[in-house]
Amino acid sequence: MTISDPLAGAERAHPRAFEPTVLVITTVLSVVGAVIGLHLITTLGISANTSVIGALIAMIIGRINVAALRTMRSVHRQNLVQSAVSGSTFAAANSLLAPIAVPFAFGCPDLVWPVFAGVAIGLLADSYYCNGTYGG
Repeated sequence: MTISDPLAGAERAHPRAFEPTVLVITTVLSVVGAVIGLHLITTLGISANTSVIGALIAMIIGRINVAALRTMRSVHRQNLVQSAVSGSTFAAANSLLAPIAVPFAFGCPDLVWPVFAGVAIGLLADSYYCNGTYGG
């Protein structure tokens, strides 16, 4: 897929999620997003909309004046990072933690590991099938 650069007027390839800079930033921010999501749902009992947080962090990183981060000024790369942060936060809080809390609520702690295995498989399947949506 190609995108047009309105400033240069040229066609170029759409940035990929596996570019080294994007991959490192995405991995680090996804771990941070997952920790934030787990913290919010366990301490406050809420699942916040972290896509705004991810977008702000990606834009701030794009403005850091370091040569290695200059590529992050691309709106498309920022969108890749934002989508990954939002997805990891949702996955950690809503897809993994909330479903394994249900057996505790019903007094069946022996079902935690089977439920965890099921939601982890479901999360992996969802991530696999939705990969094309986020430009992976």
